[in-house]
Amino acid sequence: MRRPAAVLLAALVLLLAGCSVIPTTGTVKPGTTEAPNGTQLVYVPNAPTAGASQSEIVSGFLTAASGGGAFTVAKEYLTDGFAKRWRPTTRVLVQESLATLRTAGSEVRAEIPISARVDAEGVYTPASVSEPLSFHLVQQRGQWRIDSAPNGIVLTVPVFQTTYQPRLLQFFDASWSRLVPDRRWFPVPRSAGDASDGVRPVVNALIAGPSGPLSDGVAANALQGAKLAGISLTTAGITTVTLDAAGGRADSTVAARMQQQLVQSLGVAPSALRLVVDDLVIPQAQPLSDQLSTEAFVATGNRFGTLSSSGAFTEDRTLGPKIMATRPTSITVSPGQRIAAVQTRSGDVDLVTASGARTVDSRSGLLPPTLDQRGWVYSATGSGALRAANGRSAAPSPPTSATGRCSASRRPPTARACSCC
Repeated sequence: MRRPAAVLLAALVLLLAGCSVIPTTGTVKPGTTEAPNGTQLVYVPNAPTAGASQSEIVSGFLTAASGGGAFTVAKEYLTDGFAKRWRPTTRVLVQESLATLRTAGSEVRAEIPISARVDAEGVYTPASVSEPLSFHLVQQRGQWRIDSAPNGIVLTVPVFQTTYQPRLLQFFDASWSRLVPDRRWFPVPRSAGDASDGVRPVVNALIAGPSGPLSDGVAANALQGAKLAGISLTTAGITTVTLDAAGGRADSTVAARMQQQLVQSLGVAPSALRLVVDDLVIPQAQPLSDQLSTEAFVATGNRFGTLSSSGAFTEDRTLGPKIMATRPTSITVSPGQRIAAVQTRSGDVDLVTASGARTVDSRSGLLPPTLDQRGWVYSATGSGALRAANGRSAAPSPPTSATGRCSASRRPPTARACSCC
């Protein structure tokens, strides 16, 4: 969808490079707004100019970091010593609007309005704040250069959307029987021939483990503690990932789980991945059955259903009408059990089945509910008063946190999607 804008930018570059190639007379002829298939437009940043001021060096450095790759041009704005210490892949700040630069002597302070942060493991965290960044500059060979700056890069929203892509990392549930997705953001590979471009950050993030709520005992990780020894691509198109297992040689069960996580997280066929653990080639793992769907559950208008990765909406004509009849503000659905827990507009928590809805908690100040794999609905107030109900009975439960308080994240009303059991 952003290709026409990119083509327009390319045309503008040509215009500035030589106006004589643009005709000034003649009739208007139809053309294409799409780049040819296989065309990859790459941003080439400008190197620092001679005599640039401190603020111009900082501004140029922030822009040059958008070039990605090895950040060769961006490092030209740094001193020779700091260029070796700067770590651009530590984090990404997604810039929402124009930055403000203020110079005081050899210091330049930038205020960057951001809409999100992405850490080294690809965890995306929304943040509507102004991020302060400080830069210290010195003279090197008669030119201002940066010798101290925060690690990471700054990308505008359009550049981020073009150069980063979401991936679903897969971690096991506590029973080691199903995989649970964890959405992350990684750079788009610049070269299809370099296997490590797209594989290395995914493998490193898997080794680092799950994020957010999944890291609190919800998900298990077969790759925890492993070390990535190498990645290679064969002429037959098979990617080989070599790992050193933690705590000695991994047994066959652990190694098989490693391969299952890698195959599902990389989105490749099992035959396209060759896993080597502690110098042993791991046999191709069998696909897991009864896996969680990666489709999103959405409520739109008066309909409830699933949204595929291609954007196709499929209405749930059995459970959906019963859910929407409650006028829900939050929904947690269990496709396997064909039940849902909803919070209604009045604040009550209802258990919804194909036969209808039943209120299971009508206390004031309730948080959005959740479900477990046994069909129990859990509802709680902010003070930590937790209650469980399974459609036949209800029972109070003790608070689950050390502070005795509970919290819940709220979803946009047009896309209410929660956990699946």
